[in-house]
Amino acid sequence: MQDTFQIFLPIEKGSAKEVGGERFVYGVASTEDLDLDNEIVGAVGLKKSMDYFLKHGRIDYDHKSKEEPRFIIGEPVEGRFDAQSRMHIKARLYKGLEVSDQVWSLLKAGTTRLGWSIGGKVIKKAMQFDKSLNKFVPKVVEALINHIAITPHPKNVNTYATASAYGDFMKSLATPGSTL
Repeated sequence: MQDTFQIFLPIEKGSAKEVGGERFVYGVASTEDLDLDNEIVGAVGLKKSMDYFLKHGRIDYDHKSKEEPRFIIGEPVEGRFDAQSRMHIKARLYKGLEVSDQVWSLLKAGTTRLGWSIGGKVIKKAMQFDKSLNKFVPKVVEALINHIAITPHPKNVNTYATASAYGDFMKSLATPGSTL
């Protein structure tokens, strides 16, 4: 059975600024940490869908683009996984669209109340033992990412996003063994 999924990632305060006339948002869009739904999303399964996401995916607001296209606020530009299996993304936010402009204004104001949330279809799930809970929890083993939302509704509190310039952002996250 195929399920849909949405995982939240909080946004860390950053300095929102345009780069070359474009608006970019960066961050960790997924980790293998237990989320507030008591579920884990595995990096290996997400890596398989990265190319698809970069070519066909979208950035939306609060997973609402299925309801109304006006909630599509941008598109992915780059993505990679680091040695800790965190998924880093760079996304362009569109200019001149009401919702996108509102999100950008919040980022420029320094909000820390927005975050990332991955969305798409679950292809395969398995149960995995979580030592901290001393019980088995569901783990998404493979998924197809078709969008990532900027949202105020947290699920994975061990991740973050920023609107800082990409060069500064990547330098601060540089980890030996990282892969794109």
